[in-house]
Amino acid sequence: MRSIPRRLRYGIRWNLLPKLIVVILAAVVLRLFFSILGNSGFIQNNVDTDFFKTVLSAELGSVNGMPLSVFSRQSLLSGQSAILTSLPPYEFQIAADDGFDGEFSDFDTVGSIYTNPPDKANTSGEVDRANDGPPSSGNPANEYDDSNDHASDGTKSSVDNDPNVRTVTIIPSSPAGYDYADGVYIKNETSYDIDVEKLLNKKPKLDLDIDNPVILVVHTHASEAYYPEGEDIYEPTDTERTDDKNYNVVRVGDEVVSVLKDRGYEAVHIREIFDYPSYSGSYTRTLKAIEKALEEFPSIRIVLDIHRDAMVAANGSTYRTIAEIDGKNAAQILLVVGTEEGGLKHPNWRDNLTFAVHLQKQLVEDHPLLMRPINLRPERFNQHATSGSLIVEFGTSSNTLQEALYSARLFASSLCNLLDGLAPQ
Repeated sequence: MRSIPRRLRYGIRWNLLPKLIVVILAAVVLRLFFSILGNSGFIQNNVDTDFFKTVLSAELGSVNGMPLSVFSRQSLLSGQSAILTSLPPYEFQIAADDGFDGEFSDFDTVGSIYTNPPDKANTSGEVDRANDGPPSSGNPANEYDDSNDHASDGTKSSVDNDPNVRTVTIIPSSPAGYDYADGVYIKNETSYDIDVEKLLNKKPKLDLDIDNPVILVVHTHASEAYYPEGEDIYEPTDTERTDDKNYNVVRVGDEVVSVLKDRGYEAVHIREIFDYPSYSGSYTRTLKAIEKALEEFPSIRIVLDIHRDAMVAANGSTYRTIAEIDGKNAAQILLVVGTEEGGLKHPNWRDNLTFAVHLQKQLVEDHPLLMRPINLRPERFNQHATSGSLIVEFGTSSNTLQEALYSARLFASSLCNLLDGLAPQ
């Protein structure tokens, strides 16, 4: 200090030092304040940072090639997705619940393929055409019923009142972070360059024979179920799963097949459960069933593997994706397209993607807000079987069955609209 001129020493001692002390004290107070908040659980309950850091893949992924941790709301809105919700703004991340186990274990037998109720099913192991529509056993869950959908009458259902469920609508706010053209957004998680406009200008390679079955509906994770609501109460066989086909995604497949039949498109529905009691190897078992169906019905060109998504926060809160259409709540839908980047042979994956972008465009035009961006993934997901194979995720585990059934009808109707333009006259 002695080497410093007297005037400067005076300034350091009497002008800067008090300010420095104030800054240090302020930092200590703020640190103590946020420490108290953290210990009280306020931050954990209101900002699920662990959830933000670990769950995203389908909508956000990364920014400028850097892995994403937590977005501010401003960067979220300006760069990637808009979240429409009555709840306070949350930065969060979303992942397709594909659950691909990567194992290809042996599986010697494949169950029967049918759309009749289980007690009337063909037990010979032969494949039956889906001519009878969804099961009808008198259970209210077996017919689409919007009595549990209270959006139009202003009342709230139990899922609306559940403090652990957060309702959101996921829509793109800009093309940033996506491959995009003409209303179609693709969240590309591969290294492949995708020209969406070029795909939209290319006709899907389907070659439909509408006098025979052209669509196969299957469920790799058939036991995936929805939020228990109203009459749709089931006995769980695992967390948010049930082997009761009246309440899991098999029921959603029934609804899709019913609409297809009403519109004149024959379909085959594999109602077998491949993920219970053993989840491991479910994709291998499903592939054997798909190959068996394609052998019996070579006219099949489209394979829809119907799932439901899952969005769970670190503190146990879950997210429910909703699009309000004609005054009723529909579960948002996600199309997942696989590639060969993961190492499994799939040379014609671009044909599947071409079909997906045309279907997405049709759905976006028919029902705005219903679709989340297409998710392009490295994994194959058995989609090498045909040139029109897709995973279709109807809502999340916190959507109700009725919301998923409503989406199923909207989806199937738009699919028929697309096929009407592709089928030979």
